[in-house]
Amino acid sequence: MNQTSTIITVCLFFALVAGIIVIYQEEIRKMEFFGRLQTSPVAGVAIGETTRDGNRAGNPVVVKPIQPIGSVAVSSFSSSHGGRFGNGRIVDSNVRDRKEVTPGTVLHTIAGGVSDYYARGFLEEAAQLYDPSPHAGFIAFLDRTSGVKESRSDREYFVLVVSSALAAPITITDWKVFDRHKKTSHKLPKGVKVPGTEGTQRQIPVKIEAGDKIIVSSGRSPIGFSFHVNKCSGYRSQFKNFVPTVKTNCPDPLEEFIADGTVPYTDNECYKTVDRMRRCTVITHIPAIVTNECRDFLENVVTERGCVSLHRNDPDFFTREWRLFLESRKDLWKNENNILYLLDDENRMVATLVYR
Repeated sequence: MNQTSTIITVCLFFALVAGIIVIYQEEIRKMEFFGRLQTSPVAGVAIGETTRDGNRAGNPVVVKPIQPIGSVAVSSFSSSHGGRFGNGRIVDSNVRDRKEVTPGTVLHTIAGGVSDYYARGFLEEAAQLYDPSPHAGFIAFLDRTSGVKESRSDREYFVLVVSSALAAPITITDWKVFDRHKKTSHKLPKGVKVPGTEGTQRQIPVKIEAGDKIIVSSGRSPIGFSFHVNKCSGYRSQFKNFVPTVKTNCPDPLEEFIADGTVPYTDNECYKTVDRMRRCTVITHIPAIVTNECRDFLENVVTERGCVSLHRNDPDFFTREWRLFLESRKDLWKNENNILYLLDDENRMVATLVYR
């Protein structure tokens, strides 16, 4: 019995030692992957939850370029892009509330769960590899990394946000997103400003403005092209699947009915039919008992084509959102322990996203 106990004790001891070795090797692997922490600080102080190394995670870290460009300006980001995502905090409100940012200062977004200890090696490496873009400081990755970690191209995406302090539009077509681990890059495409409902779509270079949000999806566009979201785009969601979903903020059908005036106000059947309709929804089965005037309204007004025709000159027709599609059949980004670089058309760094 004593011999058996001794054997068990020895086995447990060696199992414990093996476990410690595995943990040690994993830590060494992480250090090699993320880069070693150097004594000369490059990154500024991050904002958020304090980590064991005295720094903070889940927020953007502002890293000064080797040669700062331009004069100081406030880089404020609109908080309209949402609240918390996952374990990290949204980059925009933090930058807005934090301090002034010099144009040309790269914004590094550290996702939730990543400490400065692991991220700083990435940031120092990035500062050595790329010159800062003059557009840096005004564009950042959103800390919404669940989309980056998807393994299907039709569900994989990341989000960029644009500072409300941006003075003039910036063309981002042909900018690149570089995956540090895979050593691959992919260009941002052209897009359609006002999508039509039929025929060839005219694609133009994408220009972003202050306060914009850009959702960059790896997969193919459900409608065949990238586009600027407008108040009528929600009609597309009835028959197409977008990830994340396109908001259904189309004009209210009943308000359109009242404003249209082509259907007599005494047409109660038409009124009841329209009143039951949801926003951004085309009626697929028109009741046989409705009048010709009502049928014409249902087929030509409460549709995407009718909506665009009536509202394309409204001051609020365009939203602050672009949907860009990289048209890949497979996922593009490593799912964990990685950094994405956003580079301008001259291969200068604009922003980065560090995630685990």
